[in-house]
Amino acid sequence: MDQRARVAGDPLLEDFVPHLTARLLAHDDQTAALRFLEQMVDAVPESATVRLQLGELLLNRNDPTAAEPHLRAALQRDNENAQGHFQLGNLLSRRRDLRTAATHYQRAVTLDADHADAHYQLGAVLFQLGDRDTAIDHFKRVVQLRPDDGNTHVNLGGILASQ
Repeated sequence: MDQRARVAGDPLLEDFVPHLTARLLAHDDQTAALRFLEQMVDAVPESATVRLQLGELLLNRNDPTAAEPHLRAALQRDNENAQGHFQLGNLLSRRRDLRTAATHYQRAVTLDADHADAHYQLGAVLFQLGDRDTAIDHFKRVVQLRPDDGNTHVNLGGILASQ
């Protein structure tokens, strides 16, 4: 195993990167966070955590074209990452590739049954695809996980009222 592969799997790195990225973002310094993550990808391209963090930041900066290779690389390295599937679902949903987005959201909730955001997005996409009943189930799950989430109550109420 080469040095980069050992570093990529280092638990300290896997904890450090999200922590430092969150601190930079908390100080509203997206440019510094982006620079840091780009440097980390150059240093440790095998790290799924680094790739996922960079992909998420790029997607949040509304740059899905730049985000996609990092999200896909993260999932190639760790296909059991619910957040990676969730973020790729978000990217695909933005592109209106709803069926593939639904596949990734479904994978996210399969990996993490308590991933409220993935349930919410899956419900929204399934509703758009015409699968009302399954959409309702996912919105109900969000209500269980986040009972104070007003958006979910409004969406679920709207769907139920349209029956």
